[in-house]
Amino acid sequence: RLNKLTPPEITAAVAEYIQEEPSSMISIYLLDKYFVNAKTPDYAEAQRLATLMLKANPDNGRLHKLKKQLDGLKNSRLQAMLPVVSSTDINGKSISTSQVKGKIGVISTWATWNFPSTDIQRKLRKLQKQYPQELSLISICIDGDKRECKKRVDRDSLLWSNVCDEQMFQTPIVQQLGLFVVPSMVVTNKQGKIIARDIEPNKVVEELEKFLK
Repeated sequence: RLNKLTPPEITAAVAEYIQEEPSSMISIYLLDKYFVNAKTPDYAEAQRLATLMLKANPDNGRLHKLKKQLDGLKNSRLQAMLPVVSSTDINGKSISTSQVKGKIGVISTWATWNFPSTDIQRKLRKLQKQYPQELSLISICIDGDKRECKKRVDRDSLLWSNVCDEQMFQTPIVQQLGLFVVPSMVVTNKQGKIIARDIEPNKVVEELEKFLK
């Protein structure tokens, strides 16, 4: 049926199917493909549909996880104001997402075992040296061992706030900002509005410099 529809008609048809078949496993797949991981995601509609699906599948753990993720994604969608979330960095210092306001802010996830994410951190280090007055960074390491995180932070000279509470993807700041993959990031303007999400690793420098120059 979808093959016969134009792109604007597809999401309406998918939403209709999900509402008619909220207990179908196909509905979970369609929700993820057309509303969550789409080129232009619609987190509000995805959240509405996920709520309907949960009513039909109250014991479905995958749906409960998806609904929780959507709460974070909705809070950190493009053009939304960055939610204020507090945490503690690996040195025991209290931090808040509000500290990136006034500059171009980048909040990103990484892990010692994920090369693309550690490479992004090194690129961010280089950018911060180039634009110390224009760029503010907070990084979240989702390692399960804080000691490994500290070793990499010291080795790569990541001299900004790094969070690693050993809760991995259950880390509150990750949950509330919808940063559920590694690498992932949100970028804010000086007023705290989210202007970019999840820039491709090979385009991080190019894209961020557009905001910084």
